[in-house]
Amino acid sequence: MQVYLTKGGTPQGPFSVGQLRQYMETGHCQATDYACHDGTNWVTIADVPGIAKKAQRLTNVDVLEKISRKKLYLIVGIVTGIALSVSCVLYFVFRTDTESGAASASQIATTGNIFTLTPEEIVSIYDGDTFKIDLAGVHPLFGDDVSVRLFGVDTPEMRGSEDRVKLLAEKARKLTEQALMGAEKIELKNPRRGKYFRIIADVY
Repeated sequence: MQVYLTKGGTPQGPFSVGQLRQYMETGHCQATDYACHDGTNWVTIADVPGIAKKAQRLTNVDVLEKISRKKLYLIVGIVTGIALSVSCVLYFVFRTDTESGAASASQIATTGNIFTLTPEEIVSIYDGDTFKIDLAGVHPLFGDDVSVRLFGVDTPEMRGSEDRVKLLAEKARKLTEQALMGAEKIELKNPRRGKYFRIIADVY
């Protein structure tokens, strides 16, 4: 069977059905282009005998490709939107933390050599001359469980080898606990670093 094509109003051909299929696969012609196979009527290539199934298959492939592209664009858009949202949230979170940390640091700096805290900030009291605090606005790695040693005070150690020493150490610890926990505010004056990364200060 010989088939004629018309593109841009100009007839082309004749072509065999096999050639017509090849042209469709290469994109030279589309299933919606017009062709004549009986010498009388012009019909779409999709309606040419022997081409119909092939044309339908190619059309289905085009539709699937368009759908796949739309899905891909939709997925990319969703992922991009989520990424931007997460970035904005993280930005504001870290910005708030940074600003609060800076505010706390500036407050400490403005007090000079006096650092004020409340009993609630005391984590534990180890013995009569040492207790631990949490520094507000400081990263936990540096600000949690910071040891403070009372300057000029040296009480018996809790790990003493004698019962008498342990008893005295417990009494000293309780006295320090009563003084610290019963205060409205606690002031660390002239703080400085000592052994074992401890803070040594005059405590009032």
